[in-house]
Amino acid sequence: MPTPAPLDPEVLFLPIGDSLTEGFREREPRMYERYLRIRSTATGIEALRHPRRRAGNAADAATLAERLSGIRSPMLIIAGSLDRARPRCERLHELVPGSEYRVIEAAPHNVYYEAAAAYNALVGEFLGRVLAAAALPV
Repeated sequence: MPTPAPLDPEVLFLPIGDSLTEGFREREPRMYERYLRIRSTATGIEALRHPRRRAGNAADAATLAERLSGIRSPMLIIAGSLDRARPRCERLHELVPGSEYRVIEAAPHNVYYEAAAAYNALVGEFLGRVLAAAALPV
């Protein structure tokens, strides 16, 4: 079997849509480009390794809600205020008892990347509290 030719550097497997803001693209062009390339490459590799099939027998909403309400481990849900998925994040928070929900203002879907400092601060504070409550060393 012949070795496939390398992909052209301009080939993208997945557009980013509104995952990052245009402001981020303007402020951090290198980080924006880096994200675009990493996400696209990782998505392409993963699709080759594990092709996805359409979920024909996915659990219905009631079954999922029931399963989610059974989660007892600590959960922090973080969303960017600009994220279209916020209603689903809010619903997840409603369904998981004891979960915590935080919104980072002016952040997009990929809040962990564009607003990394604020995101990491929230995660660090959450993990500190969870570990302290479990009497585990930080």
